[in-house]
Amino acid sequence: MKTRNRILLVGLLVLALGTFAWLTPRQSQPITVTGSLPAKDLAYIESAVHHEIWRGAFPDSSMKTFKQLPANVNLRLSMHIAKVAVWNEDTVTVIVLSSKRPLNEWFYNLKRTQSSWAVLNSHWVEGIGYTFKTNAFRSIKPSSATDAGLK
Repeated sequence: MKTRNRILLVGLLVLALGTFAWLTPRQSQPITVTGSLPAKDLAYIESAVHHEIWRGAFPDSSMKTFKQLPANVNLRLSMHIAKVAVWNEDTVTVIVLSSKRPLNEWFYNLKRTQSSWAVLNSHWVEGIGYTFKTNAFRSIKPSSATDAGLK
């Protein structure tokens, strides 16, 4: 019975957070676009980046995730897309900033697919002096904490 209640609690929590995230206004600050990009593509890029940002809020159902959930949600609510740099018609880099961590910048590299845009990888830069740390979600899997810059 305890596992059934836990599953029900997790389901309700995920549903409540999903509803909250869906109803929260997405963008209040303007996005700077460097290069030429149609409005339709910008909308697809925003959607892909927001999905990637929120994907990390609840990665699994461990107790560590539950303990970090308020901080994760708070950080993600403060994040906004600041700039989109167009490299060519099929590749862009998106810079995301946060009011909770003003010295950090998150970079998302996206590539055009047949129907939309897909996140290839991402990394973030922390603090003054920019200590480079990588957190590649999709295509790059570091073999150790040292490779990921997490030492």
